Amino acid sequence: MTEGRKYTPFERLLTLITTVRPGEGRTVALFSAHVFLILFAYYIFRSVREGLLLEHGSAAKGSYATAVIAGTLLVLVPIYSAVRRRFDGVRLVNAVIGFFLVTLLGFWVAASRGIDVGFKFYVWVGIFNVFVLAQFWALAADSFNVKTGQRLFPAIMLAAQIGALAGAEFTDAFTASLGTNNLLLVGGGLLLLTGALTGMMHRGVPAESRRVDQGDAHKASNFFGGFSVVFASRYLTLIAVMIILINWISSTGDFIHRDFVKGHFEAIAAVGGSLSTKDMITAYMGKFFFWMVVLQLFLQVVVVGRLFRAIGVAAALLVPAAFSLLGYGLVGFIPVLTVIRMVRMGEQSIEYSLTNTLRQALFLPTTRSETYEGKTTIETFFWRFGDLLQAGVVFLGTSTLGMSAASFAFVNMGLAAFWLAVALAVGREYKRLAAKNLTNSAPQLARPIPHLEVWPGRRFEYYLPHDIFIDHDPGDVLKLSATGVNGTQLPSWLRFDVHGHRFHGEPVGELSEELIVEIVATDNDGVSVTGVLVVRRASLDG
Repeated sequence: MTEGRKYTPFERLLTLITTVRPGEGRTVALFSAHVFLILFAYYIFRSVREGLLLEHGSAAKGSYATAVIAGTLLVLVPIYSAVRRRFDGVRLVNAVIGFFLVTLLGFWVAASRGIDVGFKFYVWVGIFNVFVLAQFWALAADSFNVKTGQRLFPAIMLAAQIGALAGAEFTDAFTASLGTNNLLLVGGGLLLLTGALTGMMHRGVPAESRRVDQGDAHKASNFFGGFSVVFASRYLTLIAVMIILINWISSTGDFIHRDFVKGHFEAIAAVGGSLSTKDMITAYMGKFFFWMVVLQLFLQVVVVGRLFRAIGVAAALLVPAAFSLLGYGLVGFIPVLTVIRMVRMGEQSIEYSLTNTLRQALFLPTTRSETYEGKTTIETFFWRFGDLLQAGVVFLGTSTLGMSAASFAFVNMGLAAFWLAVALAVGREYKRLAAKNLTNSAPQLARPIPHLEVWPGRRFEYYLPHDIFIDHDPGDVLKLSATGVNGTQLPSWLRFDVHGHRFHGEPVGELSEELIVEIVATDNDGVSVTGVLVVRRASLDG
């Protein structure tokens, strides 16, 4: 692998979020556009499902749909595994998109004729969300090698979050003019665009960033399909348990928060507040979600990529679990709305930024069968199974044991402690599997750096040759820095552009001596090599 190619303006922008290699910008743009469109469409469907459900049914139907979704996924997972054995990669992703497009068109026709499809569409949206996103991230994990995925997933995940915001805003702005039913066609058009991007983004991954196929040791061959893939692997089984715990804890946290919000504003309304309880809760939740999204985007842009580089995926797995453990401990001992609001805002922001990025990165070192079938099974059935467990425990606790909402904070504490232990085990397995796919050879100085001659008072630019430093590790990116001898500062007239690998400036005064510049090339693991650039006054003969 060589370094030194020029960054595009978009790639320079990406360096604010994570480390990129020149040439990866187009690939990131295509993957980002794909997931942006998926989330844009999903948030349209998410709003439409409420309108279709409540037009003819009650709010309770949404709760019943959770169980139906889980039961439907029990049937769909083996069918998906059978399809996966016929299709793979891009064809598999487009086949899944095609299935949802066809069924979506059926819902539009039925809704346009006045048929009540609210409950069925609610179930469809729940399955669409987990299935289509799982396919996208499976293809991403199948496209990038481990180090590249660790670097680029935080930037791609940011596009997903922006897509969610755009879809929600679009629905709010255009429902009145387009109508609820026609929004289905808008979402269908967005899905059609994703299908056009699938092949381009997979083929466009640069060779040095592309995944090296590690075989398909766990390809499903029985009726249980993806379930057999999950349970055949200790690593996938641990991930499945962790996913159940994440959703169980988060759903219980929602229940605690809602109960505190309801009690707080009912008390205000009882003493003569100017607004109704409903209006006060709506205003409160709007403000809560606004600041949650602001914090979520801040974490995705500023924290996630840097955290991946600083401590790695395995260690970063512990952060969300530790936050939930400490947060619900605080709620349990200080049961007031201010505390649960702070904990839920932090927990959900971490979940939608760091945790979601980690969930995708965990499948970078798996086989293709594990990446597609195993991941899809985990992200669909096991995710929804966490919802079922939460609903059952809350029902049992409130109806039989007489537990208050605050008491469930201690339940979440226990679950978070278990999550922390499982995350430790997942991290160990991740490092073991990643080690099979990773090498860490040191960067090399391929040849001496040509000397630089400058004239006092005359501006200059000097680009380092692209083949000076090399690193043979797949997915590694070398970061260059320049200092004087032993780390001293460069003179004020000499500047180094770390992205363009360019020296520039305007020498002042007489250059009586040679200036020695040390250029250090460091890889993702902190291993470095140093080259020397000699800067001297240009000779009169030159």
